[in-house]
Amino acid sequence: MIPYMMLVYSFLLSVLTLHVVENQLRRRKSKWLVPALAVGMFIVVGVGIGTFNYLIIFSLLESQITDAKNKPSTPITKLLEQPNMSRSPRLAEPTVAKLLAAEEDWNPDPDNLIMVLGDSHAEMLRSRFKFLYDQAMQKGEEFPMMVFLTCGRRSPLQCMDEHALYMNAVYKMKPKDVFYSTDWPQCIRPTGEIVNVGEPQYCAAGYADDCSY
Repeated sequence: MIPYMMLVYSFLLSVLTLHVVENQLRRRKSKWLVPALAVGMFIVVGVGIGTFNYLIIFSLLESQITDAKNKPSTPITKLLEQPNMSRSPRLAEPTVAKLLAAEEDWNPDPDNLIMVLGDSHAEMLRSRFKFLYDQAMQKGEEFPMMVFLTCGRRSPLQCMDEHALYMNAVYKMKPKDVFYSTDWPQCIRPTGEIVNVGEPQYCAAGYADDCSY
């Protein structure tokens, strides 16, 4: 359902509640009115508590998440000759239920975890790490788990919107190493002619600016 439609439904229900329920009840003088409303409120609260504690009964999405957690992973029968994590073919298409289930299902060892932050230059390192992984497997050695938090043309700097989210992930997962790779000259260039003019515009995109700051 489109999120803004919930606002429309809420407004319509509030109008109907005012004219169909509240205004009608205010005109009644029965002594049973207040006790009946109190009982109704208790019933609503009870239904809410039951729904919250037993989501799998009331929520189709929660049921799908539980099924995704309990379903065994599909074994990889044939490796791709040239693995490319950013393109198809996939072993299975992602779904909302699978993504939500994976959020609680993945708990890597921080002592064997390396996180890579950067732009497309960091993405280019995937093949290099894959080569090192293949060498480690041939020698029977362990290889760390790699997590890429990358975004094309977006350097891992504080002025980027994604930076705070990436840092929260790093603080939460506490990896053994954090590897930065980006096109640093695009955003940090010490070639300006004017000095001491305040904060440098280190997040100016591309090479279009004249670096006069």
